[in-house]
Amino acid sequence: MRAFLVMTILSCSFVLAARAQTQENPAAQTSVVNNPSGQEAALKAELELVREYDARMQNTVYWSLGVVVLVTVLLAGFSWYTNFKVYDRDLNNLRTELTIFVEQEMSSSRSKLNELLSNKIKEISSSQEKLVSDIREEMGNLREHAGKIAINLDEEIKRDLKWLRVDVL
Repeated sequence: MRAFLVMTILSCSFVLAARAQTQENPAAQTSVVNNPSGQEAALKAELELVREYDARMQNTVYWSLGVVVLVTVLLAGFSWYTNFKVYDRDLNNLRTELTIFVEQEMSSSRSKLNELLSNKIKEISSSQEKLVSDIREEMGNLREHAGKIAINLDEEIKRDLKWLRVDVL
């Protein structure tokens, strides 16, 4: 907005300066026109003056256009430069935030994995202890059963031996 105001003020000042130059001395111009013998010379002088004023006006317009173009290019360059710096700053901020976020997520994931691993180890350990106690219980049952079988076999062998002794003897 400031740039627009500055450009408008500059353009107006150039136009006013050109107009002031064209209105230097109007009394001298009218005295030449009133003289009939010098009317042709006055018209030529006036034509030359108009051409000179026209050249000045064109020169003023060219300069004002040049200034406007220069200001526009400067503003565009400054805008590009500041946007480039802002882009770099934002990129670095995003990179930093992303790095922090990834580190936090990795830490959170590690703690969750460690917790899950600890729970699984406890589950496996308790199931292992249960299996060991079940195996020991079964082994005890097997020993007891084997003991009963051994006693039964021993009794059967003794019976069979008695029967054999009886029959043999």
